[in-house]
Amino acid sequence: MTDSPKWSPTIKAIVAGVALFLAGLVIWRFQSLIGPLVLAVMLAYILNPLIVLTTQYTRLKRGAAVLLIYFGLLLIWLSGAIVLVVVAVEQVQTLADVVPGQFARAVALVQTLPDLLPVQSITLGPYTLDLRSLISGFNLNWQDLVNQAIGVVQPLFSRGGGLATQVAGATVSAIGLGFLIFVVSIYIANDI
Repeated sequence: MTDSPKWSPTIKAIVAGVALFLAGLVIWRFQSLIGPLVLAVMLAYILNPLIVLTTQYTRLKRGAAVLLIYFGLLLIWLSGAIVLVVVAVEQVQTLADVVPGQFARAVALVQTLPDLLPVQSITLGPYTLDLRSLISGFNLNWQDLVNQAIGVVQPLFSRGGGLATQVAGATVSAIGLGFLIFVVSIYIANDI
């Protein structure tokens, strides 16, 4: 058997440079997975003392203790998610019930604006400004102002479907990442 020749400093530098480049390329390519993997490792190490206690005080093996602890964690997480979904649905239903009435109330408020002015005139030194005559002097068509206000607000509500789609997509993405973190953390906790 022959010995391989020693590497020269130039070859060592080239190999180290290529290795660093490839490592950087891998990190750049999978950068979206680095955060969830770090969270999985953290979760596994946080739950490790509880898993060790379970194996010490029961006759369960480590794998069974890991599954028991993570099943309990899953139950807690699912019950919290169910409560949040119920509360969110109630809030959306309340908003859907309240918003049309608020529009009608806003229209009535704008139409009665001249009557709601608490001060009928402002006196500043020798000058007096009568607000009612000033507003009536503009000959404002309140219905046109209301229509313009509704025209400004209406696009916000028409974009609600797009917003709901974005929220649903973000929710599905978060659930997927949570599932990835959960499963990888089970494997890490079993191998610690």
